Amino acid sequence: QILAKIQRQFYRLSDKIICNSYSQRDWLIKSVKINEKKIEVIYNGYNILKLKNKDSIKEKTYELVSIGRIHKEKNIHSLISALKIFNQVNGWIPKVKWVGRIDNAAYFKFCDNLIKNDHILNKSWVWCGEIKDTNKLIIASDALIHTSLYDGLSNVICESLILGTPVLSGNVCDNKYLLGENERGLLFNPADPIDI
Repeated sequence: QILAKIQRQFYRLSDKIICNSYSQRDWLIKSVKINEKKIEVIYNGYNILKLKNKDSIKEKTYELVSIGRIHKEKNIHSLISALKIFNQVNGWIPKVKWVGRIDNAAYFKFCDNLIKNDHILNKSWVWCGEIKDTNKLIIASDALIHTSLYDGLSNVICESLILGTPVLSGNVCDNKYLLGENERGLLFNPADPIDI
């Protein structure tokens, strides 16, 4: 509580505040009451020379990748529910690779049980754990699916766009700025498995 008050005083005393997302800027304006003229948004930079675009579109389009730590705010259970609904409607589901460390063991166990209790989903879901270089996995996938309930500036969305991989993402925080109105990817309500 005291640390938060001290931090807010530093914000107020600063001549300029740099944020890496518009949602963080909006929070500072609304919650900390910072004058918006003192705040500038600068997105993270990327070494584009290290990233390689997809050379061509594959004929088969059934593999999704999701990259994020395993925690409730990443909303994995809603993606699982969405895939079950998709299977009921279409009679198949895409393969899903989830990349990320386990931050919440109980949540991981909950999600893993949801997957294991569905024969079709269990065959299509892969927990990849942590992977140092995710670029190859992003390029090999047909789309990135990002179901987080909160994510200031999503680095993985930026990387996917640079690499030429389509993005399906929750309409939260700065994702609407990155993807536009379904211009560079598709937005959905991450709290609604049907919308996902």
